[in-house]
Formats: sequence, structure tokens, C-alpha cells
Amino acid sequence: MLAWTGLLGLLLVLVGEGAIGAQAADESAEFAAAEAAFRAGDFASALDLFKAARAAGSAGPAIDYNSGVCEYKLGDYAAAAATFATLAEQFPSMRELAQYNRGLALLALGRDVEATAAFEIARTSSDPAIARLSAEKLGTSGPAAPRAWTGFASLAVGHDDDVALLDELSLPAGVSAASAFSELVGGLSRTLGYSLPLRLDASAYVVRYPDARDYDQDAVRLGFSVLGTRGAWRFEGGPYYDYDRLGGSAFERLVGAGGRARRSFGDRTRVDLRVAVEDVSSADERYDYIEGTRRQLRATVEHDVGLARWRFGYGLEANSRADPSVSPRRNRWALEYLRSIDAWSLGGSLLYRESRYSDAAPSRSEDLKEIAMTVRRTLHRDYLIELTLRHSANDSTDARFSYRTNRVGIGVAKSF
Repeated sequence: MLAWTGLLGLLLVLVGEGAIGAQAADESAEFAAAEAAFRAGDFASALDLFKAARAAGSAGPAIDYNSGVCEYKLGDYAAAAATFATLAEQFPSMRELAQYNRGLALLALGRDVEATAAFEIARTSSDPAIARLSAEKLGTSGPAAPRAWTGFASLAVGHDDDVALLDELSLPAGVSAASAFSELVGGLSRTLGYSLPLRLDASAYVVRYPDARDYDQDAVRLGFSVLGTRGAWRFEGGPYYDYDRLGGSAFERLVGAGGRARRSFGDRTRVDLRVAVEDVSSADERYDYIEGTRRQLRATVEHDVGLARWRFGYGLEANSRADPSVSPRRNRWALEYLRSIDAWSLGGSLLYRESRYSDAAPSRSEDLKEIAMTVRRTLHRDYLIELTLRHSANDSTDARFSYRTNRVGIGVAKSF
């Protein structure tokens, strides 16, 4: 675990207010030597030693943080900006601190617009020192009011060799069809007010299949969440509305309410709990059979080991629909692995889901197995490029719902 005061000391190094070394609770010989070199001002040796400590198994954000400081002090501002961007992404509890230092590196590169965006994020920090320093860089008088929009957008293209089954919509497989696809996803969030922190969330999803137009999809969601904390837990929850189109026609409307609770245990482990209750109605009489309710419960545990992150998730879903053949009870298990190598990250996941349609006539059961691999690279200006390969196999006691599919896609995403 880090000594957080040490990290703040390294923050002050960058603005010339003195130096305090950072330490790790599982300090290795390499880390101790790196710290000594840092204190002596030998940043080149310190950087090499911090990297050696990482290779030797030292875990947690201290290695990346201190490496970024060394890169900055050596004048390698592009590397420092990339290191702090990765740190902010992988360790949310350090997001504002990392963004402040990233902003300093971006300023040194002459990338003022991006630096301003980084300082705006840092200015929302609960740490008064980080908020004050960020406000000074922005030429303002104090911490930012949490009213700025944040968001993301991604565009992907690829190929799916069986798009006939819209699995999450519980539709039958019908006739198999292979097609290229293009997919656009985006989202916006804005926090409103202090007395009762409220966040507005909006998102949209569009996918097109040139060779299987009946399965083109469009979806939009609008929701509000009340935000709060209690001890080490962070909470959010509220109502939302979904509208979906299928094959160019109205398909589904959904009104729901959900809640989420998150907590970190030290610097390496995080728990995320979610619950949702939804009322589903058809947007076209052809789909009246999908009307009913859906209830979902999900639990996720993340744990960092060195430069790697493990994530285990469990989900429970219960449906009560007008037609029992689209009203499953589901259990879902997922295991994911992500490892970072400089600006690259490599990931893999395994998923198993069992679905039971006990009230259907005849009743049926399904077992979905899925394996996926991803390769990501962080680019300049907060862009991310990603290559995804996924194989899915659904075995059903009703042959109409059995399928095998392979999907490959490449996309670019940007957060702002």
C-alpha cells in the first residue's frame, strides 16, 4: 500500500515546493534504491530502478506514479503524460492527482487545451491541495463546481459470422446470417448541484449490419442518479428510461430504477454491487409478447496484482414476460484479466451463463459459453484504439436457439 503523503510530496516536486519520497508497504530492494536515487536527483537511474522494481513484482500505483515524475523531471513530457493517463485510468482513487500531473506535462508540450481539460478534472478533487493547485493553473479562485459535462464516444467496425440471434433481446435464432457491422456508442454525464448531488446520464447505441438489415439496432437511454457516501462506500441510484428500435422499426420501451454501491479495500481491491428493476413494454404490437418485468443483481470484485487486474463478476436475472418463452431466469459468471505494458493493455475474459425457461411450453434450458480477447493502446489526446476477438457458443434444448458465432472488431474511443 502507498504512503499517500509521499505521493503528495511528489506532486509538490513538480511545482517546485520540495521533495518527499514515495514508499510502498511491500518495498523491494529496487524500490528503496530507486527512492534513494530520486532523493539524490538522479532521475535517470531512479526511473530504471522503478521499472526494475515493477519487473521484480512490486505492486500498486506507486511505481507508475514515481516513473511519471522521473519522466517529467528528465524532460520526457510525452512519456510522463502517457504514464499519468494510464495511472488515472487504472487507479480511480488517484484520478485527480494523476490528471494534475498529466496537465503539467501537457503544458510543457504546448498542448494547452488538453492541459486545461486535465486540470478541470483535477480541480474536482476532495484533496484541498490538489484542488487549489489545479485552480491556480486554471486561473480560478477555488475548486470547481461539479457541473461540467463528461462523456465518451467510440466507433468500431468488424465482422460477425452469425448476427441472426439478438441474444439480450431473447429472440429466436431464425436463419443464420453473416455480415460486416459498424457500431457507434456514446454517453454524456453531468453532475448537478451540491446540496443534493444529482447526476444526469444520457447514452446512445447504434449498430448496422449491411447484410442483415433486420437486426440493425438503435437504443437511447436517459437517467438520473442521486449520489452519496457513507463511510468508505459510495452510492448512486435513480430512475432511467430506454427506447429501442429493431430493424428500422420501434421495438421496446423500458422504465427502470437502479442502484449501485462501490467500495475500495486498500489500493488493490474494489467491490461493485448493482441492482435494477425494470418494466418492459413493446413499442409495436408485433412485440407485445416481450412485455413484463426484469430484475437484475450484479456483484463484481476487482483485484490488482502488479501491473495486472483480475475481475470476477456474478449476475442474477429474473424475468416475468407475457410469453414464457422469452422469460428466463439467468445466472451469469464472468472472469476477466487485464495487463498493462506501458501504453498497451492486453485482456482476456471467460463467461458462462445458464438460462432456464421453466414456464415455457415446452420448457427449455440454455448454456452460453464465451471467450474473448482484447488488445488496447492509449493514444495521444485521450484516444484509445481497441481490437476485440470473441467466440460465443449457445447450447439449447431447443435447436432454434443454439448457435455458434465469431465476432472481430476494431475501434477507436475517446473520453472527454
